[in-house]
Amino acid sequence: MSRTTTDGSTTTTAAAAVTTAAAAVTTTPAVSAVRVAAVAVLVCLAFAGVSGIPRAAQLGVLVVAATALAVTALARHASTRAAVPVAAAVTLLVSVPVTRVPNASTLLLLVLAALAALGTVGVVATSRRALPHGTWLWLALVGVLAAATLLAGHDGGLVGLLVVALAAFPVFVLTGVAGPDGHRLLASVVVALACTQAVLALVEPWLFPRHLWAPAQLGSAGQVVPLRNEVIGGLERSQGTLGHPLPLGMLLLVALALAAPLLRSRPWLRTGVQGLLLVGIVMAGARTALLVAVLLLALASAGRVSVARVLVATGAVGVAVVTALSTIDDLGDRAAAIESSGSFQHRLEALRSFERLLLWQDLRAVLLGNGYGSGAELRSAGLLQQDGFAAVDNQLVLTLSQGGLVALGLLTVLLVRALLRSGPEVRPAVLACLAMVVLFDVLLWPSTAALLALVLGLAMARGPSPAAADPAVPATRAP
Repeated sequence: MSRTTTDGSTTTTAAAAVTTAAAAVTTTPAVSAVRVAAVAVLVCLAFAGVSGIPRAAQLGVLVVAATALAVTALARHASTRAAVPVAAAVTLLVSVPVTRVPNASTLLLLVLAALAALGTVGVVATSRRALPHGTWLWLALVGVLAAATLLAGHDGGLVGLLVVALAAFPVFVLTGVAGPDGHRLLASVVVALACTQAVLALVEPWLFPRHLWAPAQLGSAGQVVPLRNEVIGGLERSQGTLGHPLPLGMLLLVALALAAPLLRSRPWLRTGVQGLLLVGIVMAGARTALLVAVLLLALASAGRVSVARVLVATGAVGVAVVTALSTIDDLGDRAAAIESSGSFQHRLEALRSFERLLLWQDLRAVLLGNGYGSGAELRSAGLLQQDGFAAVDNQLVLTLSQGGLVALGLLTVLLVRALLRSGPEVRPAVLACLAMVVLFDVLLWPSTAALLALVLGLAMARGPSPAAADPAVPATRAP
């Protein structure tokens, strides 16, 4: 690769510009991550302007190159060595939604190979460190789902489960052992990625009306069925490079939760970042994510985020919303429209599916489920929603259907332990993930599974875990 020479002469290739920018990063991991992300975005935009390669392919190739660049630029920081593979893996998964890439394609194999390599290198490099709390819960959850899938004979489902496990488990372990500097780096990477996605979401309806990857929804005959934005009418919902608006909403929501402690000493930058992320959530049309975001911002402005305060604030917001919607005519009409919408009814039907899964199946299926990838079979049997949607949009119900009460119990214990162990700086991100777990099939998408694993790793790290704390502010020890 061409690079800057010692006599000051430079080549005119894009590779030289990237190498020079990578060499200019400072010794602060957070600044390094942001600068590497900015370089990757600029190179992608420049390449898009001169290349005839299809957008999805060009972005995939550039993301792989940018990942290698990020590893090279950040690996020199010994204190963040465990976090570097996580940052690279999350960048790959956010930029290349593997569920939207054709099976057996070169790009898909490249991404999966990169994930396997990053996870292996990271785990081997940190093999002497104590595993984070909850590691065995993760392994047990994957094991139960794999056993249920094998018993049900869903070979394709087993492949999907292994891909999700490959995306999530190394991220959880490496995040848990990364240490304070590594946690700050990872928070910086998540915020930088989310800001990039928010900018893309803002311009997507006009610059990429057909989306960068496969459309979010296809009809029975393969035609594109637009997902209309009900937050701001007249536009289609943005999905960034994640392949669907809901993963985009989750990324923006988690980044919003991590940005407050990360940028505590920079109030103007914090306000700007949070405003940009909120705009991204609006463009994604994620109504529930927007409500959770407002709740998180209210809690952050109130100071320390405790479990009791979260419960009180959630109840107060719920009462206020219900009261407003029932007493104001225009808002009342809006509430009726929301209640009758397919999204609301779909999630309500998911709760009814919970009862059917417990009462309409034999004991083995109730305890061990029907395996990963059994959704179509269960819908045809009337055990899951019958409204035409292929998703359950409730990870708890989905886990019950796939791995039974055993898997659901393991996942519930994992989430509750993370909430109870999380420090005040990580707890808002855990709460954001918990909200998405009951509204979205988080563990069905490798990108959101990895994001959930990262947040849980921050919450369940052993010892002090300042997570996203600003380096200029004294760290807070997790309880």
